[in-house]
Amino acid sequence: MVEHIADFEERCRFLRCAYHTYTDAIKENNENLDKKWTLDDANSVDDSLLHLISGADTCRRWALNYNARTHHYEMMLFHLAEQADGQVNERNMQTNLGLSVMAMVFLPGTFVAVSYVIALLATRKSYRALFPFP
Repeated sequence: MVEHIADFEERCRFLRCAYHTYTDAIKENNENLDKKWTLDDANSVDDSLLHLISGADTCRRWALNYNARTHHYEMMLFHLAEQADGQVNERNMQTNLGLSVMAMVFLPGTFVAVSYVIALLATRKSYRALFPFP
């Protein structure tokens, strides 16, 4: 939208410049030749073009301000979402820490117990002593 407003403003400036060139040419022609061309009231057209340029400039500034405000709102929502995700991740981290502590406590004991059972089962006599039935 800003680009379209800037294009419109540039076209109005071009029309104003062309209008001034046109009026200067008519004034020069009227001074040098006998045939006089009628010239419109210069202020009305020039004032209209200035009003259009001013309005386009106001709209362009409004659009830039609107884009900046919406960008700030988007960034604020993004950061709020990031904070919420951070809180969820912190709770998940605490849960994972608890699971890790449980694993560190019980896994070494399980490893030692399995090592003894494997050593006992390695010999047939020990196996028969523990389990008399076939």
